[in-house]
Amino acid sequence: MDREYSRSLRRSFPVIALLLMVASFCAAGCGTRTDESGRTPVSSGGTISTPVGDLTVPEFWNDGVTAEDVSSEEQYLMRFYGRDGEAESLLFELSIGENGTGYFVGSAPDKNGKMLPIQVEIREVEAADTWTEEQTAAINRLQEGVNDLLDQLYSLDGFVKAEN
Repeated sequence: MDREYSRSLRRSFPVIALLLMVASFCAAGCGTRTDESGRTPVSSGGTISTPVGDLTVPEFWNDGVTAEDVSSEEQYLMRFYGRDGEAESLLFELSIGENGTGYFVGSAPDKNGKMLPIQVEIREVEAADTWTEEQTAAINRLQEGVNDLLDQLYSLDGFVKAEN
């Protein structure tokens, strides 16, 4: 019986090794899903990690927003897109670092205490001719999420609001 068990185990070893390899690949990359555009869906109640702290995704986004991380080593830059059915539009960009673009809203410290400037560029959403009034209203509502994220930035420890 021990000899049969040992033979059986040796035969199953390649299968077990293959399953472990697939599981390790999935653990490394299966958690981050992207849509057809290569952007990551932003789930309501989820977290957006930035160099100055974590932000909570607005509940009303209801998975209607995708994010595209176009950061470089020196500059954090996240683009947020809204979608309602076929209607999609760039809503805004959040930029953190010395080389950012957009409206300067203030500065906040990173994990090492270095103050980083924060900029937001809110895009004008122009409705396509094919959009319904409901789609236009839904996209505009998604864009209001920038206000929620700004409120969270303003409440970060050490945040210094811009003097405008």
